[in-house]
Amino acid sequence: MGKNADKEIQDVEKLFDYRTNGRLQFMIFNRYSDLKQTNIGLEGDEVIGNTGGLTRVMGNKVLIYFDGNHEHLRQQIRAGVTQVLFHQLMYGGNIKDRIQSAVLLTIPSWYENGLVSYVAKGWGVEEDNQLRDGILSGKYSKFNRLMDSESEFAGHSMWHYIAQTYGTTSIAN
Repeated sequence: MGKNADKEIQDVEKLFDYRTNGRLQFMIFNRYSDLKQTNIGLEGDEVIGNTGGLTRVMGNKVLIYFDGNHEHLRQQIRAGVTQVLFHQLMYGGNIKDRIQSAVLLTIPSWYENGLVSYVAKGWGVEEDNQLRDGILSGKYSKFNRLMDSESEFAGHSMWHYIAQTYGTTSIAN
């Protein structure tokens, strides 16, 4: 697990062209119910959904659970690392910088969640089919009316478009 996490951290740092401040702490639970019962970070925690389940991030702590699927675990690790690096890039490293940046900078949730989803899962046949079905059915015609998971997918597809059109190095920009 440690070697896999180190590799994922290096990959995401390379993608963002940014090195993390300090170290990341991963807390892995055996079951989803154990993760739900933890009292770590009860205040101000952020929860994002992904294919592997749930990833909770508090500062440099990433809480994930293992459901028996190694690919889901890898996606949760990548999602957690991406979210930590994104917050460090956008809001700064220490609490003073974060508060100051939070007042001046508001980033829509679809933008951040879409980036986290894209970096964690990438783009595959399922995403391609989901986008095609949404466009053909007219489900994605009104961007401001998309629900949470749909807006996350819209962000996911936007980041895929940027990576395909301008290259993966443009994600860092």
